[in-house]
Amino acid sequence: MTDFSQMLSKVAVANLEHSIGNPINPRMVAAVQNAKGLVNIGSGTPDLPTPDFVLDAMRDGLRDGILQYTPYDGIASLRQAIAAKLQKENHLEYTENNIIVTAGAQEAIYVMCAALLNPGDEVILTNPYYSAYNNIVALCGGNAVTVHVKPETGWSWDLVALEAAITPRTKLVIVVSPDNPTGAVVTRETMMGIAALAEKYNFLVVSDELYEKYIYDGAEQFSFARLPNMLERTITVNGFSKTYGMTGLRVGYLAVPMWLKQVATETRHMHSISTSTPTQLAALAALTGDQSAWAERLATYAERRAYLISRLEQMKLPFIRTKGSYYIMADIRASNMNSMEFSSSLIEQHSVRVGPGAVFGSGAEGFIRLSLMCPRPTMDGALDKLEQFWKPFA
Repeated sequence: MTDFSQMLSKVAVANLEHSIGNPINPRMVAAVQNAKGLVNIGSGTPDLPTPDFVLDAMRDGLRDGILQYTPYDGIASLRQAIAAKLQKENHLEYTENNIIVTAGAQEAIYVMCAALLNPGDEVILTNPYYSAYNNIVALCGGNAVTVHVKPETGWSWDLVALEAAITPRTKLVIVVSPDNPTGAVVTRETMMGIAALAEKYNFLVVSDELYEKYIYDGAEQFSFARLPNMLERTITVNGFSKTYGMTGLRVGYLAVPMWLKQVATETRHMHSISTSTPTQLAALAALTGDQSAWAERLATYAERRAYLISRLEQMKLPFIRTKGSYYIMADIRASNMNSMEFSSSLIEQHSVRVGPGAVFGSGAEGFIRLSLMCPRPTMDGALDKLEQFWKPFA
């Protein structure tokens, strides 16, 4: 019998390494499949409903028959609204001509890598990392180079280690702030250090700001492209999935310097032509409609964060208190289990799912990712079970 697996892309197969659902992790797969009443307190999917005025914008577009392709870089009115938002909130001098609307921020990452990377180009990111970056870089012919960040420093960038990782092949450095999975917020001072290295070694910076609204404890959200001489050297990534709870609608965007716009737009065209028209209308409504709905959502998540932290302290489960995103990384090394074993056992015994650190790179091994994206009554029950599970190791 022919082994058709030999037909698969070796790069694509290698990228399965960090996937929960791949055959390397059969216990985790089986635990999820067999669990009854599974509660997920590690998910990155916002649980609060999308406001009606956003859904109404889609419905109105459908009723009006607005279903054709849009310009490859997105509806002009949406690009104008995005540019206005970036100018007002982020103090970035972009216009609509700098904006490319994509099918979510993850496609934005893919478009950016496909437009910029030549075979063998290197992309530096922190470890832990959001695995899509590592995988997309490889699929676009590049090599991901990771710089370890330590939990003891709040997962903050080490500029000495970053400079040591730079080579003549370095094309991009990816700055995710607030970070997924760690929640770290990159300080303005650290960004200035990265900017100095960008000019010294002539690389570009990707500033992923998808979690920009999830900032706590007096931290500052600062956009990298604001720094002197960085607007032409920065690709800003953002979207509507996290702040606006529109994960399934798939709308993100790139803000790029004009020297990159044409090539990135054509790359985006080749990938999926244009973003869904109804969801672009929803995104436009989200930006231009009543903003109080988003403030209320963020207040709810802030309350949940305070509660989750109090429960972790109560159950004596160590964690790293960072200042952003909607994740908390809990330290499970005292259990003497790796993160996959811990997560699988928790599902098998209590039907509670957390994010095993292993899927976020070797730097997150020994940790689990917990999320605020779970209603309080459900979170209460799941944390009771986590506390019971953790008690022998506390």
